[in-house]
Amino acid sequence: MLKCYLHISKAEQKKRLQARLDDPQKQWKLQASDFEDRKLWPAFMKAYQQTLAATSTAHAPWYIIPADDKSDRNRFLAELLVATMEDMKLKMPTATLKPGSFKLV
Repeated sequence: MLKCYLHISKAEQKKRLQARLDDPQKQWKLQASDFEDRKLWPAFMKAYQQTLAATSTAHAPWYIIPADDKSDRNRFLAELLVATMEDMKLKMPTATLKPGSFKLV
């Protein structure tokens, strides 16, 4: 299991909200709570820190992913996924059927 927290800074959140206000094509993403929630940023950050600390284990740690830059975020997630799958040492299952012994009708 991979647990990832995509962290967006307060400045980046402000930038994205402003872009939504400015672009009619993005306004569907807006909610009134987006603006009220910004006032609660310190409380949200404290709650996230407490939650992540309480639920992170050696077997299933949280990965805090800086998400201000979407390309960097996506690259990090892809690298994490690849590394995790390589650590699993996955192998193709052995075929139990011989394809030449069947005929499609």
